[in-house]
Amino acid sequence: MAALLKKRAVAEFSNVIQEEASVPAAPPVKKLRLRKKPKAAALEINLQHASSSQEALDLLLAFRKQLPLADADNAEAVARKLLEHFYKEKESHVRVQLMSVLGCVVRTPAFVWYWVVEDLIGCLKQETSQKAVSQILGTLLIIGNMSPTDSKLRQQLVGVAEQRLNDQEHLVRSTCIQMIADLCPLNEVGGRTSDVQKLLGDLSQDQDPRVRTSAFLAMLNLHQRGMQLNMEVYERACHALSDDYEHVRLAAVKLVWVISHVYPEWPVAAPDKKEEIRLVDDGFAKICNALNDISMKVRAEAAGLLGSLHQVSTKFLEQTLDKKLMSNMRRKAAAHERQKEQFESGEWASGNKWASDAPQELLNAESMSIINGGACGAFVHGLEDEFLEVRMAAVDSLCELAFQNPDFALKSLDFLVDMLNDEVEDVRVNAIDSLCKMSTHIVLREDQLETVLAVLEDFASEIREGLRRLLGASRLGTSACVMMCIHHLLANLTRYPQDHLSVWQCMQKIGKNHSSLVLPLVPELLTSHPYFDSTEPNMDDPAYISTLILVFNAAISCPTMIPIFHDFTVNHYFYLRDSFPDLIPQISQLSGRKTMTQASTRQTLDAAVFLQQTFERLAAYNNTDACARRSLLELTIKDLQRIKEVDVKLSAKAQALSLYIEAQLLLQKALFSQQGVEGSDFTLQQNATTSSLTERVIKLTYQIEHQFLGLSTCELALVKSLRVWAHTILMLIDVTEAQKHGTKVILCEEYLDHLKNTQAIFVGAGVKPDNFLRSVFAKLATLDAANPTVITSLVQPLILQNRPGMLSLQNHVRQVSAKIIEPCGTSDNALKFTAGLVQAVHLDALLENVVNTDCVRLKVKYPDTRTEQIIPRVTDFRKLSPLRHRLVTNVNLSHGVWTEACPVEISLILSLLDTEETSRTAAKQSEGCVELCTPVKILISPTATRKT
Repeated sequence: MAALLKKRAVAEFSNVIQEEASVPAAPPVKKLRLRKKPKAAALEINLQHASSSQEALDLLLAFRKQLPLADADNAEAVARKLLEHFYKEKESHVRVQLMSVLGCVVRTPAFVWYWVVEDLIGCLKQETSQKAVSQILGTLLIIGNMSPTDSKLRQQLVGVAEQRLNDQEHLVRSTCIQMIADLCPLNEVGGRTSDVQKLLGDLSQDQDPRVRTSAFLAMLNLHQRGMQLNMEVYERACHALSDDYEHVRLAAVKLVWVISHVYPEWPVAAPDKKEEIRLVDDGFAKICNALNDISMKVRAEAAGLLGSLHQVSTKFLEQTLDKKLMSNMRRKAAAHERQKEQFESGEWASGNKWASDAPQELLNAESMSIINGGACGAFVHGLEDEFLEVRMAAVDSLCELAFQNPDFALKSLDFLVDMLNDEVEDVRVNAIDSLCKMSTHIVLREDQLETVLAVLEDFASEIREGLRRLLGASRLGTSACVMMCIHHLLANLTRYPQDHLSVWQCMQKIGKNHSSLVLPLVPELLTSHPYFDSTEPNMDDPAYISTLILVFNAAISCPTMIPIFHDFTVNHYFYLRDSFPDLIPQISQLSGRKTMTQASTRQTLDAAVFLQQTFERLAAYNNTDACARRSLLELTIKDLQRIKEVDVKLSAKAQALSLYIEAQLLLQKALFSQQGVEGSDFTLQQNATTSSLTERVIKLTYQIEHQFLGLSTCELALVKSLRVWAHTILMLIDVTEAQKHGTKVILCEEYLDHLKNTQAIFVGAGVKPDNFLRSVFAKLATLDAANPTVITSLVQPLILQNRPGMLSLQNHVRQVSAKIIEPCGTSDNALKFTAGLVQAVHLDALLENVVNTDCVRLKVKYPDTRTEQIIPRVTDFRKLSPLRHRLVTNVNLSHGVWTEACPVEISLILSLLDTEETSRTAAKQSEGCVELCTPVKILISPTATRKT
């Protein structure tokens, strides 16, 4: 038997089939097979099998968790079963749940609800439970909102609601009010609009406070739908401000605010009934009075609404900052009116009226005012409120009104400066941001500046950074104020050396905005003397650099201070100009001073112009040979690194181009021989070095794609094309080194899948591939199976005949980056903790140009090469701007016993696993992440447990 099987095997594998050469046939036409998605199983609810009301309720609750329904026919069948059981059910709470589930079912797309409306109206007539009636009306309201164009149906539902307005249950009346507000027509002729408002106005006097709340909310809903409210609504809303119920007052405040915007110039009677004022002023006073409300929600809402009333008179604004009634807020009688009153009163008191001869000074001031006394000092009350929400809203409104009124900004400055001493950090940050917005209208005095500078000692880095931003944007009154700022900033730099960049930026703005005030301080700042030479300071001193940044930025607008400079100060200028070009401006007067031999012959070239020339040189690099091309690319990388150091605005574009050129250089090293001979002498280095080079190219392409924002679709296509080049070389190496035929087939299948995904991306984006990809897509489309020999023979000549394109980077490019503020990594003291336990390290980092914080990870690398990736909590991120975030969290470190302290590297990375589908390949080739910052090293020393 064994001999027979061996004979069969030899016969099968020894047969040779010869095919005659024939004319190559046309590539087979690809057929598309359309698959119809199977319908989901229809959901059913069998209430007829329920033996009790409790079982039916359990079935309803379980069915509700499976909603929504996808099929309209299934929804119609379920609705019929629900209505059938509704007529049979005796328990009211089960009927309420039936109507609630029916309201969810009728939301199914393409559901025909006309027959449901008739059945529900019939249920209303025989229903005895008020809660069930309210739920039926709620279901009718859902149907009405889902048919905005069916005016007949909506009018029918409004009529049903009007019939139930006299119901005893408040839920029924509230639901009817909501139906009238949502479904009543707005463009109907014949006084329907005024009738609806009159009806809602009458309901606002209902005995139940919940119904009154619904009436006012319905008026707000009508306004949002586009109906113009009448002035009668304003009177009812003002009367409701003194309601006993909190929600009524809350809705009334909103309604007063709305009407103040609709009729700002409408004259209304003042509280004394003897004078008329503008409605916006009266509404502003009413909302100010709500800041004395007993409810925190009403106070917070009123404080937030005040900021948008920009048309308020100045005298009303100023009154909100003083708790005492100002004289200009009292009604002043004319001279002839006072004489008339004196004549009518007679020379002597008749005795008919009590206190008719009382002197004028004893009259009640509130009876003579045109503003409610409770509104006096409204913002003062809001800023001193015990609740955080009220203070935050008051700061926002005060900032908004001050930004619109420069005079009011000057008077409100003291109050906002006092908020810098608030006990809550969020309020202090909000006050700093508000002062920054008002900086164009205010000038800080010395007493105010002392309060501001005292906050610089705050432990929170966000407070310190915001305050430096405020000092840079503010205007100072005197040179003493500037000197005070300098002293406090230098002291702050000594206390928090990690804030040096923020301090330098603040110094730059102060010097640029106060050049005339800095001029008399230059001799003291530079320690210059008219007769004696001064000692040259140390250029490594951050405090001295801060002073020079201030002086050099002030010298642009004040050239008279340049002759005061020492010779070494000018030398320091050129040094700092090269080191910090974004902080040190270009001073044309200093270029003519021959203090340095190199400076006299120096010709500066704009970095943007030089970068543009670099792009032009790279555009024609394909016309050169391999050696010259490699030398050009290496020299260009050095130039781009220099541009990145010189000009911060072009650093992202220079870095992106530098990484792309580096990837091309690595690709050339993997492709060609070291001699660079072209033609038939191309050699593919099939070794571990070439594999590492191509993997490095793949990692660089993912880094360019995900770390830089602003790349166009064509530029991203070039990056993906370069990645295909690297995958092709890697596939050729792996197929050549593979021993088994099955392994080669698997490698070729993975390569073809990658090509299909890339082609789908190009087609979806509408981008034309380059010559290499176009040829690869065309030749591999004719393959029916992954044949390693055929694929290798087709792809390898294409690699040697083509060259990848070059990026042009026409758009503004931003780089995703991070900066770890704490820990700074400069401490030599090791953190000691018991081995096996956890040591928390506080981390404070600033993220720039990050679109999605869900992809940000913390990377911890231990000395034994063990690496951990930690996902920060969502609450650890603070959004500073749409693309700027701050991360404040704790990094938990743990390890076994060490004999001595060793450094642990902590860094921030951008995970690629959550970005796109092709990131699985990135996880293999580039560890699935992109480094965002330089790692910070921290010394830790896990010690053994002490035995007691």
